[in-house]
Amino acid sequence: PSVKLDVAFSAPEAYPAGDLATWIERAGKGLVASSELFDVYRGEALGEGQKSLAWHVVLQAADRTLSDKDQAKFLDRLARSVEREGVELRRE
Repeated sequence: PSVKLDVAFSAPEAYPAGDLATWIERAGKGLVASSELFDVYRGEALGEGQKSLAWHVVLQAADRTLSDKDQAKFLDRLARSVEREGVELRRE
């Protein structure tokens, strides 16, 4: 079975959404079955020059059922990866 997660990022306005798709794929280490950008938000709450990008991400393994631990590892890898790019994984 697959696991669907919604993840959102706070990023500089100029940061390409395609780069985030790449980081999602890499953080999944072969478990990302699909990812889809479903929302882009700009507003005062984020601060000037920032945007929020939200993605639906489906994780799936062919050989096992994914656990909560697998999901947590994915999110931790993703957060560490994008932080180096000046992007924040929003965990609200």
